[in-house]
Amino acid sequence: MPPLYMPEGNLPSVLLAENEVSEDQPMWVDAETDSQTITKSMARDLVRRLAHGYLSAGLVKPTAQPPSVVVLYSENQPIHFPNIFAVIATGGTVATCPWQATVDELLYRIKILRPTAILCSKSSMQRAVQARAMTDHRFEILVQDSATMDVMLHDSKKSLLSHHRHDWDESWNEEVANRASVIVFSSGTTGFPKGL
Repeated sequence: MPPLYMPEGNLPSVLLAENEVSEDQPMWVDAETDSQTITKSMARDLVRRLAHGYLSAGLVKPTAQPPSVVVLYSENQPIHFPNIFAVIATGGTVATCPWQATVDELLYRIKILRPTAILCSKSSMQRAVQARAMTDHRFEILVQDSATMDVMLHDSKKSLLSHHRHDWDESWNEEVANRASVIVFSSGTTGFPKGL
């Protein structure tokens, strides 16, 4: 694969703005399977379609206080990043949980964050199902798969990849600018993981 050109600036601007980056340039490539690639134009389309899917399914409510939280409980894969951008673009907050975390570690985040959904992969899905059975807090389980470039609701097997695309307002919004976009948890080596 030829070297990739990346301009200076933030990733949303590279994806959404007119610039010198080719529409067919890969933005995310799976390290093990380079056929699992998301180009700039695919990334923009995936973010907008997933954003519409999150809103339509009620997983993110843009005006919710506190904001809707989706916990990422999946290993790093190309479709992971469009999901992150989609949640943030709809006004939600993304929280992290290592994909190899135990059920107890996941339950700790559920207790603190009260998420609307847990976004997992096939490898972390069973632990997410176990955690849901052990808590009174109701949330959806989403399964992402870069091999099929899809995100499914676990219970109904319905795809979150909408046929419609969410258009967001790119003008400055002070309320949105001051809202938490991502909650990253510490490793927990000195006690319980702390959300930052």
